[in-house]
Amino acid sequence: MNANVLFRADESSPFRKSVERHKSHSILSSTKIESAPHPETGAILVDLGILFIYDMERITMRSQGVYVFDKNARYFKNFKSFRLNSEFKTAILTYYDLSSNAELEVYKDVKVEWLEDGEKMTSLQNLQIFDPPTKNTDYTLRVFDKFDCEGTMIVTYESIVTKAEFTADPMNGEGPLTVTFNNTSENGSPGYFEWFFYRDIDEIKRES
Repeated sequence: MNANVLFRADESSPFRKSVERHKSHSILSSTKIESAPHPETGAILVDLGILFIYDMERITMRSQGVYVFDKNARYFKNFKSFRLNSEFKTAILTYYDLSSNAELEVYKDVKVEWLEDGEKMTSLQNLQIFDPPTKNTDYTLRVFDKFDCEGTMIVTYESIVTKAEFTADPMNGEGPLTVTFNNTSENGSPGYFEWFFYRDIDEIKRES
């Protein structure tokens, strides 16, 4: 689904129909769900291959064959991201001229910024995070103007990312050898994940 998250208009606004006509939601493609929902987070595993390994934006057609996608030469690796979207409303600041009592609208120069642990990340209203953290993280949206008026909102990202890490004891020896593995993975709660060593992902799927 390619959702319109960048443009909005009030129901009563004359721009409403224009936004709906030119910035509507659209289905780009679909993909296969590979797993049942995670028992704790509800997360599911999907196959993203079909979404990235073909001419989604129809480059070949638009370029009239000048550029052609080679299916055998395309791949994706370690694709992890999520998006922080924001919307806000700000009241109109009106000034009345003392001499004429004329109503004047004052420009407030409204700005936004996203923060993590008090540190500024960006001044973009909508932010794409390409390296999701392995722990639950609070992000703060700050909206402010040149008159030092501001508002903040905290958005909590509940992590579904796991960073696999193990220690082994002993690390070497003559066979047959019994080795004990200790799970030190980040966000890898015991009992919620099944770990495979030196196994092909397609082979694991066939057995599951």
